[in-house]
Amino acid sequence: MSSTMYGFIACKTDEGCYEEAKSVIESLPSSGKMIVRHLFHLIPRSRAFSYYMNMINFGMDQKDDWCVDLEFISQFESLLIRLDWERAELNHTYTGTKVVWERNKSNDHSDMPRNDFVRKAYGSMHDLKEIDIQG
Repeated sequence: MSSTMYGFIACKTDEGCYEEAKSVIESLPSSGKMIVRHLFHLIPRSRAFSYYMNMINFGMDQKDDWCVDLEFISQFESLLIRLDWERAELNHTYTGTKVVWERNKSNDHSDMPRNDFVRKAYGSMHDLKEIDIQG
C-alpha cells in the first residue's frame, strides 16, 4: 500500500520571485533526499490559471509512508526559507493530515523574514463539513 502527499506553495507575484522560485526548484537534487526537483511544478502568475500568485505544486506517492514525519517537515521548511512565499499546504491521503504554513506579517503588513512562519497541523482533513457546489 502507498500514501500520497500533495500540496502547494504560494509564492509572491512579481517576476523576480518567479525567477527565484524557478532557480531554487532547479537547484534541488534529483535523488537522495525526500525533497527532490521532480516533485515540483512551478506555475507562473497568470490571469488564466494562477491569478494572485506564482504557485508551486507538488506531489508524491510513497510506499510505506504512513504519516508526515519530522524529516520531511524539516526538508520542506528548508525549502520554504529559500523562497519568497506567503502560504503553503500539505495533505497526506493515508492519515488525512493537513499541514499549513503561513509566513508572518509585521504590524504594517510587510513580510517578516522568510524563516519567520507559523506551522499548524490538523489531524484530519476528512472531518470537513460537506457543502453544495453551485453552478
